[in-house]
Amino acid sequence: VNGYVADSPASVREALEPLMAAYDVAAAERGARIVFFHRHAQTPAPLELGDLAAESAAALVSERADGEEAPIEARVRFIDPLRDYLAAAVSARRLDRAKGGVITIEAPLVLEAEAAERVAQAVLADQRAGREALALSLGPAHLHLEAGDHVSFAGGATFEIVRVEDAGGRRLSMRRARAAGAPLLGLVEPI
Repeated sequence: VNGYVADSPASVREALEPLMAAYDVAAAERGARIVFFHRHAQTPAPLELGDLAAESAAALVSERADGEEAPIEARVRFIDPLRDYLAAAVSARRLDRAKGGVITIEAPLVLEAEAAERVAQAVLADQRAGREALALSLGPAHLHLEAGDHVSFAGGATFEIVRVEDAGGRRLSMRRARAAGAPLLGLVEPI
């Protein structure tokens, strides 16, 4: 990143979120520490139907949000060094006929338009993929899986673990991980 503007008091989380979005970094609690990692650089752990706990295999819970409610556009406001550090906006738009709204990310980052466009595309792709959620229980052989890890199923679907509950069994709440290179149209608009 060429620069970062901190013009008002903010929590550490609020300060890090634009950087994490720009560089596709996630954070997870591992032990007593917060660990940062690239979300899509890890190899997904393979899961089979036989890995599921008996009660989970019998009643697998999957839900998909309405596609029309998903955002149709993601807009990133940033500071453009090629335009004398003026504010600029880049947006990525879905190519289907969804009717959702617009997500706006105020990134206090000094970025080139291409980098800001990648951020907008990633945010929009994450929103689209995250419409599909899955909850399941695993046996004790998978105690190593934690929030932030990716798992894949035989059909090729990859999910990101967003929550782990250890109450009587290991219950995972997951969301579909976005595929790399989603076909999105990016538009650069000066403000």
